[in-house]
Amino acid sequence: PTEYRTNSRGDIVDYRSDLYVVEVATGTWTNITNYTGSIVHSPNFLPGTDEILFASDAGGGERIHRGHLDLTASPPRLLNDSSSPAAGARPSPDGEFVLNHGWGDLDVSAVDGSGRLTLLQNIGRGHPSWAISY
Repeated sequence: PTEYRTNSRGDIVDYRSDLYVVEVATGTWTNITNYTGSIVHSPNFLPGTDEILFASDAGGGERIHRGHLDLTASPPRLLNDSSSPAAGARPSPDGEFVLNHGWGDLDVSAVDGSGRLTLLQNIGRGHPSWAISY
């Protein structure tokens, strides 16, 4: 079964299926610096597909990132296909991709033994963390 959870604006903030779980702890990105945002998904992000849209509200403008999970890699990797000019994208020194939200970097970390692919933002610069599990 597939479940969607939305925040007060109607953004999809949680997606659950037999293959993917996207978690946002409070339904929106929030931390002590009052940075808030939301995560949304392409309508075709369904079991068997891997497209994800990342959206954030920061600095008075919305930044959109489009990426894919490469599920053939071990561990799976997030590949950045495109992003808004304000956001940009660049490979990190270790070869994994970094999505730049304009306020900080979103890094793909290693998958731990539970099979969780964690994407961690720079909390010290006002960003929360969130995870994609598979």
